[in-house]
Amino acid sequence: DDYIDLPMIAVMGDTSSGKSSLLSNISLIELPSADVLTTRCPIMLKMHYSKKKSATIKISWKDDPIGKEEFAERTIEEDNWESITNAINAAQTHIIKISGKD
Repeated sequence: DDYIDLPMIAVMGDTSSGKSSLLSNISLIELPSADVLTTRCPIMLKMHYSKKKSATIKISWKDDPIGKEEFAERTIEEDNWESITNAINAAQTHIIKISGKD
């Protein structure tokens, strides 16, 4: 089987214009939809072909927040896929807490 690398896209728009819904539909991942998290926290989805469903949730900072609590990277496997929304929610909540945007 041959596969091609998909292009990178950026989704931008006004509040409540459907950005998260678009990404959810493209990725087949239910993204958190609480207004506080969705509109104030960026997300990057890196997708590639795999025979098994798996996701890694991690935070990458442009500048490391020195002295701040780190977020433990989480891997979600297919047998626990229903927990992916909560894992993304936890990462977004952590970003907002550490960045002082709450």
